Amino acid sequence: MSLMSSTSNIAPQPAVEAAGPWTQSLWDAGAQTAAEIQDSRFVRALLDGTLDDARFTFYLAQDALYLAGYARALAALSARCDHAPDQLAWAQASVGCLTEEAQLHRTWMAARPEAADEPASTVTAAYTDFLLAAALGQDRAVGAAAVLPCFWLYAQVGACLPTVEPDHPYAAWLETYRDPDFVAATAAALERVERELAQSSESGRAAAQRAYLAGCRHELAFFDQALTQDQSEIIPR
Repeated sequence: MSLMSSTSNIAPQPAVEAAGPWTQSLWDAGAQTAAEIQDSRFVRALLDGTLDDARFTFYLAQDALYLAGYARALAALSARCDHAPDQLAWAQASVGCLTEEAQLHRTWMAARPEAADEPASTVTAAYTDFLLAAALGQDRAVGAAAVLPCFWLYAQVGACLPTVEPDHPYAAWLETYRDPDFVAATAAALERVERELAQSSESGRAAAQRAYLAGCRHELAFFDQALTQDQSEIIPR
């Protein structure tokens, strides 16, 4: 699958299929943002290996901070679940953020200790604040929809990867997001969100869609920030 041009009028299809009509509706609403992410300067430079090492290190430092906040949001969803299998699944996803994925950050940044002291950017803080507010303070369907873009959009980027040569400078990171286990985790998250949406009211589903779209915009801003000088200009409103 090739990256889409940002000028294309054809919305991308999800690489990981929606779990039903409600998650398909979310994808359809956010498909243009998914296309913008795939065609962003950051992702293109990442894929072809021309991304500056310092910018990638900044990105990973922010991603490590983001994952800590994302893990808390997933844990909050778990605590609010009244369906035991979903409660366990959200909890396991939270643990995964702090172990499996964070391992790459520890490996990469071990040789760059100064990156570990990087404070959260305004973009990163805005995203994690949004996720925690949705997971803790809104209907469960809204919180579930808010955390979905991190699964679905990264899986989309992973599915659109060309063959990554072993000597590619960012091969380890790129392979993480098309790993079969991550794809399976994304599909399982979609099933959980579909159930939440099916059980929600019409107004609840509308709020969930707004949260999903906001999450997509935060994802785009998160990718863009490593190449953007004035971060305040790209915080989603």
